[in-house]
Amino acid sequence: DATPSITKTLLKIAHGFCMGQRGLHQYTLYGAHDDDLAENIYQADIYGNKVAGEFGKFAHNTETKIKPLALPLLGILPDFWKDNLSRLLSLPDALWWRVRMPAHINQEFLSDLFRFIYHKPLAIFGNKGGKSKKALLEIKQRGNIDWSYIIERHYKNAGLVDKKDQTPTKLIDEIIKLFTGSFSRNVEIQSDSAKKLNVFLAPAFGLFSFLTMSFGTVIKSCLGEEGKAFEILSEFGKAAQHFIYFFRMVIPEFNQVKRIAENIKNEEKRNDTSSNLEEIKKFYKEKQNFLFVSGVYAATSLLLPFVKLLNLENETLKKLKGLFEEISGDLVSKFFSHRRYLLGRQFKVENPEFY
Repeated sequence: DATPSITKTLLKIAHGFCMGQRGLHQYTLYGAHDDDLAENIYQADIYGNKVAGEFGKFAHNTETKIKPLALPLLGILPDFWKDNLSRLLSLPDALWWRVRMPAHINQEFLSDLFRFIYHKPLAIFGNKGGKSKKALLEIKQRGNIDWSYIIERHYKNAGLVDKKDQTPTKLIDEIIKLFTGSFSRNVEIQSDSAKKLNVFLAPAFGLFSFLTMSFGTVIKSCLGEEGKAFEILSEFGKAAQHFIYFFRMVIPEFNQVKRIAENIKNEEKRNDTSSNLEEIKKFYKEKQNFLFVSGVYAATSLLLPFVKLLNLENETLKKLKGLFEEISGDLVSKFFSHRRYLLGRQFKVENPEFY
């Protein structure tokens, strides 16, 4: 309270500028010709994954053309408007990563699901019922959103390929096996288990996260403090996505560090002076430090919805709660940005002939 208002405003503007630049640089990478956005646009054009392609382009435009200018200016506004408008501006980014997840069922699955949701009411009540009925027939013929097909894809994603193994009991046993295997000391078992569990969980958790964040964020932004319940809903949606990322990204980081350590041992045994062993060791230390960030990011992201539920009276505890929320959000940005940096470092270390 003792901080002058002009200082607070300048800090908010500076924070908005930094976050805007972070999004600009991050999405410049995502928008490269061989990166995530290009992949989704290709999948949209060739395989019919229109939803991921359109959300990707929308998110890219928001992060590179709107937020770098808008976020610093929002620092001038009262907190209510700043926080809610920032939340809405960040929504395209959040939703893009979530609509990518259902592609593990089928590249056309989510596009057909969205088309079904749009055309079903029109076929019943709309003036263009004939056109909508035709669209629904096409969707039915493709079978991408048939319940039996969705269940079959989940069995196969869990590794149960044979028809005789595709039973609920065996599925539960397999999921438990994959979960425990994701924490195995054996790198190969851990890597394979985490990969399969990620693919199995991604469609359901991605859709859940998409829906809760869509409705929760918009309604919370409109209602302000009265929309606290919808904020919690949105936070659980975020946590669901980060739970997927734990198996999709965090565990592979631990596996890679183990593999690098093994490679260093092999190189030292060979005593090959022509290898760039010192560079590999430096990279290994960087990856080790990043493991700490990865672990804390995963823990705080999963705990955040439960921390948000706390209704504290003590002023010190309130400040600690606010600090935890800020650190959790910043760690998400830190994890994804630094992970990208290390991917570039890895390429440089593994391909010294290019430098």
